[in-house]
Amino acid sequence: MSIYEVDQAFRLSRLIDIDTAVWTGTGWQLNGLRIRTFGPDGLMERPAAEADFTLPETFADFRVAYVEPEEFSFIMLRRQITQLHRKGIDTSESWVDLHLKLAQPAASFIMMFVAVPLAFRGTRTSSLAASMALGITLGFSYIIVLGIARALGHSSTLPPIVAAWAANALFALVAGYYVLDTN
Repeated sequence: MSIYEVDQAFRLSRLIDIDTAVWTGTGWQLNGLRIRTFGPDGLMERPAAEADFTLPETFADFRVAYVEPEEFSFIMLRRQITQLHRKGIDTSESWVDLHLKLAQPAASFIMMFVAVPLAFRGTRTSSLAASMALGITLGFSYIIVLGIARALGHSSTLPPIVAAWAANALFALVAGYYVLDTN
């Protein structure tokens, strides 16, 4: 096992190599422990005793499977973000997913405000097939805009809240245009 420790600037400060780690029921028994320290004086490598380093994780921590953010509830995802932030891990992707938990249900209402004016308008000026094609096109357009905005949020190009709500904001403007145009 190799453990990489980084400083506040995310530069490698220590590399800990462990040949074997055995769970004893109360803690880890580490065998073949070597510590490499990277500092201003260069690399310092030495074999270490178990007292020099302890593995803070428990056996149960390693049994946890990866769970997609969509599988978490809002509260569970918020709790995970807090835990990751305490460990110094970048949580910008998780913040986007947290805001999406609120933005995606709101999309139903926004799409309804787009669809209602089109339904009234479509019966007078176009065929049923053309209205259905327009509805499908708008639905896929929403999914594409949401996917692009989410990707931009995950890459930290957009702030998380903007990335999550951008598609809703754009389609709310479209809905406003159609509502005002029907009057």
